[in-house]
Amino acid sequence: MRRFASRAAVGAALLVASAAQAHITLTPATAEAGHSFAGAFRVGHGCAGSATKGIRVVLPPAVTSARPQAKPGWTIKVEHAVGPEGKDRVAAIVWSGGLVPDDEYDDFGVMLGLPAKAGPVFIPVVQTCEAGESRWDEIPSPGTSLHSLKRPAAVVEVIAPPPLAVIGGIEVREGWVRAAPNSAPAAAAYLVLHNGSKQADRLVSVSTPAAARAELHNMRMDGGVMRMRALEHGLDLPAGGDAALAPGGNHVMLFGPAAPLEPGGKVELTLVFEHAGRVTVTLPVRSADDSGGGGGEHHHGGMR
Repeated sequence: MRRFASRAAVGAALLVASAAQAHITLTPATAEAGHSFAGAFRVGHGCAGSATKGIRVVLPPAVTSARPQAKPGWTIKVEHAVGPEGKDRVAAIVWSGGLVPDDEYDDFGVMLGLPAKAGPVFIPVVQTCEAGESRWDEIPSPGTSLHSLKRPAAVVEVIAPPPLAVIGGIEVREGWVRAAPNSAPAAAAYLVLHNGSKQADRLVSVSTPAAARAELHNMRMDGGVMRMRALEHGLDLPAGGDAALAPGGNHVMLFGPAAPLEPGGKVELTLVFEHAGRVTVTLPVRSADDSGGGGGEHHHGGMR
């Protein structure tokens, strides 16, 4: 599991951005994992003196969503493809019809959905000019510096967000609650726990004012049937180890929501550990598509 992004990592990303000003870059150079990112592809020059008349941004599957910003004088085309799970995804964005002189620069704005995992996301760009084109599509191999490449792809360094809370050496990270309709009898919450101490611990119980009761549950396939059971003895957290409460596995069930759980809302969740003690965190409510979750833990009526 990745921890905080170090100052060195952030500094390296900024160094890459500054060293590659002659190339097409993505600014800002860093963004928080799992969140929407508002940025711009910066065209710093033309093609060997020729003005830029279009760019095509090729988005990798790691980019979960994409929305271009309107740009006066330019035509925007969004290209779609089938994603890894059979869902429609934005595969490329094309700006055309305008003109950026070789001795000027311009920005092409986007809003991107970034992965929950920290690390660099490389985005190739094809720059079309009045005479010729430049393909900024080189991706460094492990151990190779980006600024050593002749035509590097644009890149944004995705950094892990800070923990939601830290208690007794245990970090609570990456929490969210799945949105649930008004009629849903239950909802599910997810988070990641990291035990940085030398003592094993256990998540004993959970509670929230947002529901009648909260319980730790496990979901697994058994003979082709999805089965749900309560974790009556809690969730073990080994010394120096992680425990993920995630779609399709261990999770927190919120029975009898006090109000509809709509995207953009917040839920307070109190965690009680056997040794570390009690801590309260605030989790955002998101749709499954926004959070990359699978499964349907809140549909308890369909489980056995």
